[in-house]
Amino acid sequence: MADSLYFSSDRKEVLVKNTALRYWTICLNFDHSNRFSENLKKLNLKWSKPKPFKRPNKRYSPINKPGIYLFFIKPKFKLHSEHSYIMYIGYTMNLQSRYEDYLQYQNQNSDNPNLLYKRIMLNIWEDYLYYSYVVINGDEETIKGIEKMMISSVVPPINKEFLDAEVKKEVDLYRKR
Repeated sequence: MADSLYFSSDRKEVLVKNTALRYWTICLNFDHSNRFSENLKKLNLKWSKPKPFKRPNKRYSPINKPGIYLFFIKPKFKLHSEHSYIMYIGYTMNLQSRYEDYLQYQNQNSDNPNLLYKRIMLNIWEDYLYYSYVVINGDEETIKGIEKMMISSVVPPINKEFLDAEVKKEVDLYRKR
């Protein structure tokens, strides 16, 4: 997979055809999720109903509302109703504007390494990609702190920043991209 990263500014069609980009290492360590679970449970977050990540569904994202969003993939054939993979968690101060940003990334040719993994996610799994969000009223630092707890709990493969140094150390050691 490392060789394929040299082609970061390739067009969408080239990314989709590169089957090596479909394989990711998933990191699971429930000690980390257990460490943050009580704090996250106390927040009693009300997530939106997941929708396929498509342009028409942008209208369901609230305008000028801050919150946390996540992307996940669901196979069309599911072995179980809970069969999905969280790929990315992010925060924003404007959920609808951020949704639009991702629609732009999908077709953008860029050598920016921060956009590469997002472009891969948006294009390779385009037909399987879902989006959900939770509105969180608070200042940016509070929302970012909640986002980091979630990321450190779940360790989505596209995320790179973690709240906990131990999580970051383990991910750097075991995750290969």
